[in-house]
This record gives sequence, structure tokens and C-alpha cells, in this order.
Amino acid sequence: MIKETKKSVIGGFVVGALVLGITGILVFGSGDFFKKTTPYVLLFEDSIKGLSIGAPVLFKGVQIGMVTDIFLEADMGKMTTQIPVLIETDPSRWKIVGTKNIQVDEGMETAIEKGLRANLEPQSLVTGKYVIQLDFRPDEPAVFRAGDSEYLEIPTFQTGLSK
Repeated sequence: MIKETKKSVIGGFVVGALVLGITGILVFGSGDFFKKTTPYVLLFEDSIKGLSIGAPVLFKGVQIGMVTDIFLEADMGKMTTQIPVLIETDPSRWKIVGTKNIQVDEGMETAIEKGLRANLEPQSLVTGKYVIQLDFRPDEPAVFRAGDSEYLEIPTFQTGLSK
């Protein structure tokens, strides 16, 4: 005789498997689904060979974000190109002290006014990989190229190797 399987047992098994699957993704995925990040755009005119999506964004050596997208914009009329690099920073990785009631997102515009700049730095000479390094460089002029971008632009500058 063939015993009939109860539909409620199968349904319970499917629901249990789904709950375990979602829990596994949240636990092993470090819960990044609910993390608030802030996007910014960097514009480079020279080659960014060695920079890839997922590369770290560092501020004085501390990882505060990562590269999320890279693409090429070409103006065929002017025969010029620029490379927008989208990054996301994690505001929970750093905080602003000494000033009351200011959030990291709000403080970024002030930091840019005071000389926050971005550049490419080698992560490894062996692999040729690069990272984005943020630092205060008030001696470097702030050149904004993004125009009407939906993201706040962090100005970039060339390092000794690029120059």
C-alpha cells in the first residue's frame, strides 16, 4: 500500500527551508543588505588600469568603502574622455568629533571644501591592483568635472606616477 503524504508536512518543509535559506544569507552575508551607504562619484581623465569594482576606498589607510561601478564617458566632438568611478562609503566606519549635530554625510561637503581629495594608489606592486585613497590635500585644487551629477563629487588629483 502507498501511504498518502500530507500536504501540510510538505508545506512545513518548504517554509522551513526558505527560513533557513534567508537566515543563512543574512548571517553569512554579514547583513550588508540593511547597511546604509553613501554614494559619491570620482572622475579620472587618465588610465585607471588596475582599479576594479570591489576595490577598497581608504581614508588614511582605513577602509571606509568600496568601488561600486566604473564606466567610460567619451565626447567624440571634443575627442575627450573621462572615467566616472562610483564609490560607496559606510558612515558607520568613521565619525566626526568636535562638532555637534553634524552627520558624516553632511560633513563630506565641508571636508571637500577643506581639501578632501581622492587619488589612485597601488595596493600591490606584484598584482598591479589599485585602491582609492582619500586624504586631505588642501594644496591640490578642487577640479569638479561631473556637472549635474546625482552624486556628490569628490575631486581627484594625479599622483607622481600619473603626472
